[in-house]
Amino acid sequence: MRRLALLAILPLLALAAEGTAAYAYWQAHGTGSGTANAQSMSAATALGNVTGLLPGADSDVALTVRNPNPFSVSIVDVTMPGPILVDEDHAGCEAHVTFVFDPALHDLPPLAANDQAAAVTLGGAVHFADTAPPECHGALFTLPVRLTVRP
Repeated sequence: MRRLALLAILPLLALAAEGTAAYAYWQAHGTGSGTANAQSMSAATALGNVTGLLPGADSDVALTVRNPNPFSVSIVDVTMPGPILVDEDHAGCEAHVTFVFDPALHDLPPLAANDQAAAVTLGGAVHFADTAPPECHGALFTLPVRLTVRP
């Protein structure tokens, strides 16, 4: 009988020991420190052209944009940070071209990570004045475009 009681108590003692070990494991405390560096973000690059530039009309700007970052980004603003330039054979024609794009009115696509090319169209971004003289026909305009992106 004594042996039977001992056999009945042994599993209970084993269970209590395991419960104590588990309790001690989950109640353990410690201290430590760690560091992390935020990754810097590289600028997206864009190349493009204007199609259908006609006097008195707005034209689209078709860009090929690349995001060199290892994460996708969204275009949040598009500006023209410098003057519009024109080829030397058409000096003075730059005064007849304006950048009129408002990014708040357009749904611009996100840019994929790792330098994948994305086609981005800035609808109606450039206006060619109807007052442009005939000498401006065939002019090559250069428009600097700055994209502001965020992760």
